[in-house]
Amino acid sequence: MTQMITSWHSGQRKAYCVECADSLPEVQAELEKAEDEDLLEISNQPEDAQGEECTACHRQISQVRDEPHSYRMKVTITFECEIDVEAASCVEAQSFVRETLSTIHLEESKEALQTELEENVTMAETARIKDCFYEVGPAKRVPPDQDADLS
Repeated sequence: MTQMITSWHSGQRKAYCVECADSLPEVQAELEKAEDEDLLEISNQPEDAQGEECTACHRQISQVRDEPHSYRMKVTITFECEIDVEAASCVEAQSFVRETLSTIHLEESKEALQTELEENVTMAETARIKDCFYEVGPAKRVPPDQDADLS
């Protein structure tokens, strides 16, 4: 299989072979920036690689063949919530929130996310959700002119 990875980062077209994309940190950084800017193209079509030279190693990309591999990465997904709670004190407000959070079945959410990743990430083999937790920050009094304004 031949894969050509093209970056248009900084307005310049740079084509890379899979070996350089997988092994050279400077190429990986370039491709990550291109992806962040939606300026990355990945082609598995052999005809797209014809006559193309890798910007890093200068080999003909069509001559660099490799089989697909499994890749593992750590992904952190964070939800940050803001809740206004009517209570007599900040301690009581935090207690209300902690009590409610302790009854939420995070394990079910963890399983649902794992299933969602396995079923919807292109070519996903497995997904493992290793941790699922919450942290309650300090409660601060909301000024009367900002009551119930969570924007």
